[in-house]
Amino acid sequence: MGELMLNNDVAMTSLEVVELINGFRKEEGNKIKKEHKTFMRDIRNEIEYLKKADIKAENNFVPSSYIDKNNQERPCYKMNKAGIMQMLNKESALVRYKTQQYIEALEDRIEEQRLQITEKEKCILAIYNGGQEGILASKRLVEIETKPLVDKIEEDKPKVTFANRVIKSGDNILVRELAKIVSDEGVTIGERRLYARLREWGYICKNSTEPTQRAMNQNYFVVQVGTIKTPYGIKETKTTKVTPKGQIRIVERILEENKVEN
Repeated sequence: MGELMLNNDVAMTSLEVVELINGFRKEEGNKIKKEHKTFMRDIRNEIEYLKKADIKAENNFVPSSYIDKNNQERPCYKMNKAGIMQMLNKESALVRYKTQQYIEALEDRIEEQRLQITEKEKCILAIYNGGQEGILASKRLVEIETKPLVDKIEEDKPKVTFANRVIKSGDNILVRELAKIVSDEGVTIGERRLYARLREWGYICKNSTEPTQRAMNQNYFVVQVGTIKTPYGIKETKTTKVTPKGQIRIVERILEENKVEN
């Protein structure tokens, strides 16, 4: 059965209630089957009678529809516990008793589900039920949905601030200068240890201070070529510098790994 909840109560469609009634009738040996169209007529008469008595029954009988076996949309009602029991007044004591037992079992199941569902799911149920609780639940659901995003923004603030600072400067810097920046960001690391980490990541060649071709292709480093005079003549020099893109990536990676370690 496709039971659901209306206003925190067990609810079923009129079609499901008819199936339930016919099942219990069969159990007691009653071969007369209740037709859904007849049940629908009885519900409409009940609503009309209550209306004349100035009694509102909107929560007991909510107009709805279902798809029949021919894929046609047909009218039905969603009925809460009060509506279901109200429409059983013409049924036998056994059918009423069995239906009451069935509904109580559903209530127990719903209560168990309530204890297990998350706050988000509770909000969704409250929104479905409507009213003031639904309005408050809608606001709370927005908070629940946006909290991870807010937390992520707060978490990324240091990274964003650092990235903006680097992009603004646009300078290529030495690895030892980057080591100082990393230390300023909260992870103490010297030039030697930073070079070791860069070699582990495959950014710097082993037994060297020169970047790998992969790191160069990713635009993490540049190699500045120069010359110096020595007693033996002019000598070419190569200096590894970290680009702004490389600075951002390396600092982010060190901070992420440090967070995991802690």
